[in-house]
Amino acid sequence: MSWECVRNLKLMKETLLLVRNIAMQAALEEINELVEIVREHLDEVHSAIAEGEKL
Repeated sequence: MSWECVRNLKLMKETLLLVRNIAMQAALEEINELVEIVREHLDEVHSAIAEGEKL
């Protein structure tokens, strides 16, 4: 995975979806919980950007 997948928020959302799908199939519940926390924070960032907040 390249740095661009994390630095670019759109790519990060797509990458997180891929990680989430893989984790749901094979990872421990703790990993799934952590992935969900990251998803929630990413959703908050996208909402803030949509509302015009500067990050």
